[in-house]
Amino acid sequence: MTFTFNHKDKKYTEEEVTQRIDEGISTESDKSTRLLLMALRNTKLRVLKSLYPDIHEICDCLFLKKHMAAVTLTNLLFETMVKLVLVYLDANGRTLDDGYDFGNIYEEELKKYGKKNLGENIETLYIKNAITSEQRDKLLELKNIFRNPYSHGSNNKYVESATTKLYEGHLGSDEIKESKVTVTGNPHLLLDARRTFIKKYGLAYFIEIVKYISNFDKKIQDLYPKKKTDH
Repeated sequence: MTFTFNHKDKKYTEEEVTQRIDEGISTESDKSTRLLLMALRNTKLRVLKSLYPDIHEICDCLFLKKHMAAVTLTNLLFETMVKLVLVYLDANGRTLDDGYDFGNIYEEELKKYGKKNLGENIETLYIKNAITSEQRDKLLELKNIFRNPYSHGSNNKYVESATTKLYEGHLGSDEIKESKVTVTGNPHLLLDARRTFIKKYGLAYFIEIVKYISNFDKKIQDLYPKKKTDH
């Protein structure tokens, strides 16, 4: 598969490239947020440590105030977390010592859950007693508020009900008319409302998902026998 984009008709100077890089590097200035992101980036995992690269990249996005990129990747992290937890639960502490090869040790479980939708997989976690009913409801709420709209280009209930003020004037008249409108009737207002929502709540969403990952990791560790050490 090959993707091409014709950029040869436009010549960019080094000054233009440097300016664009400088514009892109706008780092998080709030000290408490920076320390929080460092803590999130250094979350300790064992069984679910394959999720580290996505966690690190999301933290990098938030350091650089790329809120929408952070949330869309958090959506991927969310869905991958749920699927991997189900895989490890079904495998029930399986290791290479059980006669499996490294390349296929979880092959059947990955096939089983890989194509199922997020809501169905969350319900399966509940059925397997991996989460409480309250945790199930919370995960479903996160799915509806963040994952569905921001992975499919639709709106959540907050954006649907959002309003903004518009001011209308005419040449030759000092009269300014103010009106309140919903944001869903104009692409500019709609996309701005989506970005505003994510800038306000995206970090909290990421924190919530990392907390679930950490708790799931501890739960899955219990499936594996403690390694004996010689003294």
